Amino acid sequence: MPRAVGSRTASLDHAAQAADLRRVLQDNGLPLRTRIAAALVLLYAQPVTRLVRLTTDHISDDGSTLTIAFGEPPSLLPEPVADLVRAHLQADGRLRHASPRSAGWLFPGRQAGQPMSPGALREHLQAAGISPKSARVTALRHYR
Repeated sequence: MPRAVGSRTASLDHAAQAADLRRVLQDNGLPLRTRIAAALVLLYAQPVTRLVRLTTDHISDDGSTLTIAFGEPPSLLPEPVADLVRAHLQADGRLRHASPRSAGWLFPGRQAGQPMSPGALREHLQAAGISPKSARVTALRHYR
């Protein structure tokens, strides 16, 4: 009898997920955008297809807390991640002072006015040792 072949994605154990998060938060050799994207996948189970659609309008900073609007209500970013996002916004002035044409993408692409492609962001994460699917599955299972 034929069996259905599924594409089960293996999840990480909680310790491996925590180790990956610590590593990306502390690895200054990785690009800021990669570190931020990895943290958002590991903590909030966000798919890369959603991450690339984020703009600076999704970020709110009152000086003491930083939130990101994946939906309602916005999610509070913990300090290590908030610090990375602030540094990313300051390092790339075009993110904060974007024209309507560039849309202020949090993860801008190579082409003016376009976000990074999901495939490109996925490649950045994989090069940093993060499997977006596994990390997302683990976060979904852990934070149910």
